[in-house]
Amino acid sequence: GVEAGRFTCGPDNPNVTYCSCFPGNREPQCPGFDPVLQAEGWFGNLGDLNQSRASVRSGLLRFAIGLRDAFKVDAIRLDTAIYQSREWLAYLQEKVGIEILGEATVNNLTYAGSFQHHRGST
Repeated sequence: GVEAGRFTCGPDNPNVTYCSCFPGNREPQCPGFDPVLQAEGWFGNLGDLNQSRASVRSGLLRFAIGLRDAFKVDAIRLDTAIYQSREWLAYLQEKVGIEILGEATVNNLTYAGSFQHHRGST
């Protein structure tokens, strides 16, 4: 169903299409795209980290640097990249100093691709 312009997916709403279930889908046949909802959360009652809070950013940054240092990784795959602000991702990648790659599982590859090479810019 649709409530206040937002779509709800799942077994309780069998008529809601995949377009509604994945906020990155903003093709003409997917009218549910909302860029604010994309970045601020569409998870309903699921837990989510608020990267706008300094304490959360600090903790996530420490975690990513810890992964880099402990496991000597040269890149991190961040499946939730398209659901975070570009400013935060640019900052994270700059501070961690390795590539942070997002998963592109949405049908709108132009949108997913727009996150490439945004280091230091929006």
